[in-house]
Amino acid sequence: MTFRTDVPAFSFAKAWQAVSIAASDDAARPALHRTVNLEVFHGRGVRLVSTDSYMLAHVFVPYDTFDPTQPEIEETPDESYIVKDANGRGLGLMKFIEKQIRAWRKREEDPDIEGELMLSIANVESAQATLEGMNGRAMRMEWPDRELVQCPLVEDSEFVQWRQVDAAVAPVGEPDRVALSADFLRDIAKIGSHYPGAPVQLEINGSMGAVRFTLGECRGLLMPIRVSEDEQIEPAEQTEEDADAALEFALAAEQESNSDESDFDTDDQFASGAYGV
Repeated sequence: MTFRTDVPAFSFAKAWQAVSIAASDDAARPALHRTVNLEVFHGRGVRLVSTDSYMLAHVFVPYDTFDPTQPEIEETPDESYIVKDANGRGLGLMKFIEKQIRAWRKREEDPDIEGELMLSIANVESAQATLEGMNGRAMRMEWPDRELVQCPLVEDSEFVQWRQVDAAVAPVGEPDRVALSADFLRDIAKIGSHYPGAPVQLEINGSMGAVRFTLGECRGLLMPIRVSEDEQIEPAEQTEEDADAALEFALAAEQESNSDESDFDTDDQFASGAYGV
């Protein structure tokens, strides 16, 4: 069955912009490089997810904006597509949609104007001949009678199993202090620009746990740096080996921290790797 659905344009545009802030700029990681993972829940809505393995952001966009009930995190989607926006055309469309609809809402004095965005899968024609059935596919995003953008799908790589990581984030004791990268705070501020007036809520889960955040309709995880009174730990550069082993490390972190309350060595700290890939 060919995928096709209509989503509320304004909510989807905000969601796309918010989560794409967390996308990776590393071209060597095709499933994360400037991608948005589109999860489809039949009859309910879509969830957009992006991550660079240090920050993860996700937003659920319900088909019915007056019934924003979203699936539990542990619930797997009916379909999912990794949408690559390497050249920013998708992001440009979403900025245009949000700007236009904000203007319409102000002019019409109607805060509920949403508009409609049509999503579907399209075959991408290539200048080079390909075997039958081997043409690439793209996510077709059409704002009817206005704009149309197609973003290629990543179909030879899998997106990170982020639900396992989220499930591993649990309280493991009170931290001395928790430090967040200034880059993270700037990114959170960018997300906040799409949800004016919404507070930033942080759930700190101990020295070995990620920090959950909620900002408007956007939720996600941040990797903290644990510091004490006499030291300040700087985040280490992520290596390819870190990335490959990070998911196992994240899932084991809670168990290890429960059995060992002592300070951890900087070479073994959670911040030296990534939480998701």
